[in-house]
Amino acid sequence: MSSVEPTPPISEARDSASARPWRRRLLWGGGVLAAIALLAVAGAASYLAYSNNERADRWRARAGKLERNADTLNALLVKRTRTLNARVRQLNVMAAEVRRARLSLTRSEGDVKTLEQRQRELANEKAQLEDQRGALIEQQSSLEQVASAYSTCKGELEDVLSAFADNDYGWLDANIPTVAADCAYADSSFDDYLAAYR
Repeated sequence: MSSVEPTPPISEARDSASARPWRRRLLWGGGVLAAIALLAVAGAASYLAYSNNERADRWRARAGKLERNADTLNALLVKRTRTLNARVRQLNVMAAEVRRARLSLTRSEGDVKTLEQRQRELANEKAQLEDQRGALIEQQSSLEQVASAYSTCKGELEDVLSAFADNDYGWLDANIPTVAADCAYADSSFDDYLAAYR
């Protein structure tokens, strides 16, 4: 048995035929809207890609500039470091010179103190020598007095011998007490000298 499809009624066929252009129009409108939406999305994507590309170019330019600045700053830092190291070396040399000068000054001050001490010692020695000189002058004066007394005694004793030789007893009687006193004075002066300067 074959089945036959029932034919739609004429009013339904008319409705479906009139609905088709609306569908087509809807489809076309939807396609156009989809195309516009697609174009808008593509435009926005293009704009974003272009904008991102510009940003990327700006960032690359900034990065290049920063890299050049970093290189310049690095070169300046190296130069300043060299200059600073040179100054540090100069300061170290000057500090060593100052230390040597300070040591030399300390030694000189020590030498000055030693010289001042030696000067005081020499002044003391000079004072002692002056005292000794004064004592020697006094001793010399005493010795000269002893020598003068003995010289007088000797001269008078020679006169006594001459008077004995000439048998001049009158002269002897008159001068023997003086000769004896003068010789006794010479012996006494000598004893005093020995007591004072031994």
